[in-house]
Amino acid sequence: MTLPDDVPTVLASATEPRRFDRFSLGMYGAFLLWGWLLYAFGPVIQILGREVGFTAAQIGLHGTAMAAGTALAGGALAAVVGVLGRRGALVLGAALVSVGAAGLALLSSLPGTLTATVVLAVGGNMAIAAAQTGLVVHHSPRPADAVTTANGLGTLVGLLGPVAIGASVAAGFGWRPVVLSTVPLGVAAIVIWLRMPASRGMTPRGPRTAAAGPDTAKAGPAGGGVLRRAVRQLPPSGWWFLLAALLGVAIESATTFWALTLITERTSAGTAVAAAATAAFVGGMATSRLVSWWFTARWTPARLVVAAFGVNALGWLVLWLATSPTVAVLGLAVAGMGCGLLYPFAASLMLATARGSKDSAQGLIMVSLGVAVAVVPFVLGVLADAVGVHLAFTLIPALAAVGAVAAALGAATHRPSAPGA
Repeated sequence: MTLPDDVPTVLASATEPRRFDRFSLGMYGAFLLWGWLLYAFGPVIQILGREVGFTAAQIGLHGTAMAAGTALAGGALAAVVGVLGRRGALVLGAALVSVGAAGLALLSSLPGTLTATVVLAVGGNMAIAAAQTGLVVHHSPRPADAVTTANGLGTLVGLLGPVAIGASVAAGFGWRPVVLSTVPLGVAAIVIWLRMPASRGMTPRGPRTAAAGPDTAKAGPAGGGVLRRAVRQLPPSGWWFLLAALLGVAIESATTFWALTLITERTSAGTAVAAAATAAFVGGMATSRLVSWWFTARWTPARLVVAAFGVNALGWLVLWLATSPTVAVLGLAVAGMGCGLLYPFAASLMLATARGSKDSAQGLIMVSLGVAVAVVPFVLGVLADAVGVHLAFTLIPALAAVGAVAAALGAATHRPSAPGA
């Protein structure tokens, strides 16, 4: 299928903002804050579960709680921005991350840790959703580079979280100091955002949002109604790009959840070696996101999404056939390089097609991703119980194939909006 060149975010602008201007750096802070804790969350819950005697099913419930928080953040985003402005949404998100981190470190009962997880997920996803929408507005009509850079920086910091957890445990301090370090980081982010000047991307609270641009002014306080409006206003191309973004996150979640089991079963590697090997996937994601500007200078974002699904499938094949940890690491690194471009590019394409409020469209993305994170790893687990994890992993290339078709159809069905639309 031939992809047209008039897909949104492709046209250059002589006055296009720089990826590392003051506003962009401020928005990247949301991704750094959430990335620091997000990729450490898995090891933390595993250690916490052993400490307090959670069952495997109870530990798994924390993944469901994380997905629920993601969906809740998506449902509330437009209403929060409508009342507090995008600045207020960022501040509230960072505050909730700090509260959730403190709760996770200080509580030990299952209801307490599940509640803390939901609070964490609501805050983290609200912050990055507000920041991502701000980047799309600020960098219009070419937001893909900035959005991908933001996600890449968050992923890069995410590599440090599990390392810090391991080092702290090895030193005898346990995991709690690392989680509690999120609190001052959240406070620092709040101070930075409160000091940033108002702009199209950083809207103030209340009625003044109308003066800051239509993307937030149309959000309004009624979150559910705004999401329904976003559903009605999203054109067919936007739905295809949303599906591509959803499948990209589904592949990421399923791989990070189950790659360790696949490696231990297929390569006879120990758990420690397999855990270290899975870091190659996150490293691959961070690498591709941080160098995405090189690719976007040569190809349109829609073409890159299609190609990235193909690279991910190639990495999956190497991993699936691997019988040694070294080959498995190579496969995971290649798969991660493909996967790293999927969500940022597909989401920025979807947001660029959205009519009306960008914040409500971002909320729709977050609700969809919450469902994907909750469902796909669970489905792969059910398949693994039935046919084994090796055969169950064939779900990944199937998702990649559907995602590539969705991105291609999104590009083919896109119709640029008329001026002023």
